[in-house]
Amino acid sequence: MVVLETRHGRFLVRPYYEGDESAILEGWKRAFGKEMSPEEWRWKYAECPGGFRCLLCLSENGEVAVHYAAQVYPAVFRGERILGLHLTDTFSVPAYRWAIGGKHGLLVKVGLYFLKTYLESFPVEENFRLPDTAPKAAFHYGFPGERHFRLGALLLHYRRFGPGTAYLIWRPGDLTDHPPETTGISALRSQDLWARDRAIEDLWLFIEREYRPFMVMRDWRYFWWRYLASPPGRRYVFFLRERGLLRKRLTAWAAGALSRKRSAFLTLLDIIARNEDELEGLLAEILGRLSAHGLACEVWLSGNHPWIGAFLRRGFRPAKEPLGIVPCTRIDRPGLSPDLGDDLLWTLGESDLF
Repeated sequence: MVVLETRHGRFLVRPYYEGDESAILEGWKRAFGKEMSPEEWRWKYAECPGGFRCLLCLSENGEVAVHYAAQVYPAVFRGERILGLHLTDTFSVPAYRWAIGGKHGLLVKVGLYFLKTYLESFPVEENFRLPDTAPKAAFHYGFPGERHFRLGALLLHYRRFGPGTAYLIWRPGDLTDHPPETTGISALRSQDLWARDRAIEDLWLFIEREYRPFMVMRDWRYFWWRYLASPPGRRYVFFLRERGLLRKRLTAWAAGALSRKRSAFLTLLDIIARNEDELEGLLAEILGRLSAHGLACEVWLSGNHPWIGAFLRRGFRPAKEPLGIVPCTRIDRPGLSPDLGDDLLWTLGESDLF
């Protein structure tokens, strides 16, 4: 831990301790003007399969002045399994933003301590490292808004994701002349997916082995936590594509949710497939179902995603990204360029957590 002396009092910077949740949630409410339930916080952080990292800046009366946190996601990079940090819910409470004047306020100082402590290599002086023995991550990324990004780029070495965001939208009537497929594809309730745990795991292992992508692992642990164990109020629809006569093999899956703001939209959060043909087959079935119900569809993908063409061929069209997110990625491993963060493949699945 470290003590920050300011003209407005002393502040303590330290890692999360069990029992800090109530103070964190009170700070969240003050910073964002809305509440997060204890159940959602536990799911988002404490129950995340890869764990989480969290630094707090506490006032003399124990209030949370700054919260800097991330989910830890196992990922693959050049065939190696590594750890990544997905930065989420960074905030400073308005009442304490004056504590240190100038650009290097409490939020920036806590951010520098966080990144220097939990990354393998981060380009700030050593005195910003806290004595934490948690395994170090090789990269970090996040999806801030434009204002937060500008602050981070100026003072916290944030790096804009070079390929940008592909936001694609499909509306009923946009179907191509390819008829929708139906064989071997089903929309399932969440409880039906437990019997597919081995199939979901095997599909991920195939993708990891054959494509060696730089992306967060979509294995069964991720799938279970992200979609099946989520707190009340989050409802998802799942689509599977299975092939084979005697022994069916899972070749693609997708997870979606009705848009929180636009009820006539299905948002595709995650989509995984053995190849582009299987992805197109799955998309054809999904769009056929949506067309029958008058629903539109939207999807966020990293701008470098190799299967954007499959969406375009199925009638999706590029549109202006509506959330105003600025994807930021960087590699933080000794000897490697931060620009290699541009190789990351992502979907909204890992960013739809705020």
